[in-house]
Amino acid sequence: MVVPERRTVLRRKSFVVLSLFFTTLLGAFALVAWVSMAGSGPDEDALSVMAATLGGTAFIRRIAGSRIVLDEKGVSVVNPVFTHDVPYRYVAEVESDDGEP
Repeated sequence: MVVPERRTVLRRKSFVVLSLFFTTLLGAFALVAWVSMAGSGPDEDALSVMAATLGGTAFIRRIAGSRIVLDEKGVSVVNPVFTHDVPYRYVAEVESDDGEP
């Protein structure tokens, strides 16, 4: 029998809310730019707006994807550029925002 691996993901709730908000907002801008091309055909400005908003969405979602993953192997810190894996034997102390160990 295979025992499922225990895994806990810690992330700021504000990142989830901000990611959803900005994804919706920038997606709406991209949609408006796409609809503006419906009657006139491809437009360089509208395509630039769509590219910028979709690129901005990817950038924001990458930043908002920062998290800490606790599993049986150790602690994984995932940030926008790298993922750092730290075995539990190297963790000396953990402290929360309110100063409690």
